[in-house]
Amino acid sequence: MTVRKQILKGIKLIAHGTILDEAAAIVNGQRQDAYGHPRDNYRVLSAMWAAYLGDKHPHIAITPRDAANMMGLAKYAREAHAPKRDNLVDIAGYARVAEMLGEPEAGASQVQVENEVGGRVAPVSEQQSVAYISGPFGIDNYPC
Repeated sequence: MTVRKQILKGIKLIAHGTILDEAAAIVNGQRQDAYGHPRDNYRVLSAMWAAYLGDKHPHIAITPRDAANMMGLAKYAREAHAPKRDNLVDIAGYARVAEMLGEPEAGASQVQVENEVGGRVAPVSEQQSVAYISGPFGIDNYPC
């Protein structure tokens, strides 16, 4: 049996459990095995969103955790339009990803990074990226 078939079989077994069980199996199993820790993917995603917003919304900082939370909001929008179990599983999964992104990386010290929007201060590890956008070409500071 291939790894993919084993994963799919495991997901089908979990699907009879709770939404949280299924989300945990996906985030901690299938997705983790395929893509590694979500930190790397969400660093790229947050930087891409910051670059896209560029000139329209200068001085916005988007963290990887913000990106995970916004993905969850997209699922809430789908759930409001067409309720189904899969949406709720995905919402729980994005909540777990956001939690994982808030955990410090091994060996990283915590620092305070000031968000340029409203002076909000958000703790992030030195290794976590925060994409700041300003200027005509998008990202001026992307410490990753």
